[in-house]
Amino acid sequence: MTQTHVVLCGLPRSGSTMLYAMMRASGHDAQFPPREGAALRMIGEDGNYVTKRPLDVFEIDRILDSNARGKNIKIVLTLRDPRSIVVSRHASYPYQPFIGFDQSLFVEPDWISFTNPGLLDCLRATRVTNIAQT
Repeated sequence: MTQTHVVLCGLPRSGSTMLYAMMRASGHDAQFPPREGAALRMIGEDGNYVTKRPLDVFEIDRILDSNARGKNIKIVLTLRDPRSIVVSRHASYPYQPFIGFDQSLFVEPDWISFTNPGLLDCLRATRVTNIAQT
């Protein structure tokens, strides 16, 4: 039987965590890592997996190329209106818009790292990624 790997990725603040939690609670016969993790680290593992990491949208071609086990890979791309993302709130920063921990407006200068891509980079990745339409 062919194994399956579901990759949840896409825009930040687009509901991927809620979707992952719902899938995990559904009793689906798959392994759900307890923390967000790169699909590239799990693609070679034996068994059915569901991984969730929005930044995997930048790694889709590498994920597909790394599929040595011949798994059936399903890409679930979560999207959200960019205007809603810009004004989104996060429990860690309740009084400011939140895109990512290093992309928020009022982060202390010593904390700014800009290791995560910005919203425009994420939007571009959702348009140019080689995702087969199924």
